[in-house]
Amino acid sequence: MNTALRFSADEVRAARGSAPAPSSPRPRRRLDPNAPAVENIARVIGAGATARLISTFGGGRVYIAKNPGPADPLTRVIGGEAAGMLGAIFGGERLWFPNDAGHLTRRRISLLRRRGSSVSRIARELSLSERYVYKVLAQLRDSEGQRAGGGGS
Repeated sequence: MNTALRFSADEVRAARGSAPAPSSPRPRRRLDPNAPAVENIARVIGAGATARLISTFGGGRVYIAKNPGPADPLTRVIGGEAAGMLGAIFGGERLWFPNDAGHLTRRRISLLRRRGSSVSRIARELSLSERYVYKVLAQLRDSEGQRAGGGGS
């Protein structure tokens, strides 16, 4: 007779201090080997958590632990569940996060323009050249046109 105790997976996770398994597993998103690492990270943990990583670690490299603990810098920024998902895929690697300054500037230009500000006023307010503001607005128009029109010929 086998006298070994049997525990469910949820009981084992609870004893280890891990969160219980979700009732319905999330479908795994496919990673694109040709895409920048940040895009693949966003596919794994979502855009919001990725934005928090960029705003915290932007312009530098961060070590991704295979099993990040509660004291891990990654866990403190995005939480244990998201850090665990990153660790499962990128564990043991150092990932570079881009500086977010350009993205924020483009968002501010877009917001000010939608509120009716002129190009010269936007340039003065954000300490940019008018030429750069025109360039960003053209890029934004092009990207919106591609999304609306299907993006191809």
